[in-house]
Amino acid sequence: MSITDENLNATLQLYANPLSIQTNALTRLQESVLNGAEVKDGNNVFTFLLEFMATMTAGAAGEAVNNFSSLYPSKAMTSADLYKHMSDFDYVNLYSTPATT
Repeated sequence: MSITDENLNATLQLYANPLSIQTNALTRLQESVLNGAEVKDGNNVFTFLLEFMATMTAGAAGEAVNNFSSLYPSKAMTSADLYKHMSDFDYVNLYSTPATT
């Protein structure tokens, strides 16, 4: 099964926001396990564990996305990310020289 850019962007947006993860998990729980019934009390252990899991998942996904910036030159965000992928030829005339007046 191929992943389209639209699905990939939707997944990345989901992982970037813990509230989206919680909402999606609660919706799927209510549809599949509870047969449409709602979770009545938000102060039960399940919701606290769901919040913890969503926060940890969003943090891990964010860290993974940040690590991709140094692994692939096309995802580089800073000059330091690019330095790992540069050859000696790329360093020639990298920095500008002072202008003469």
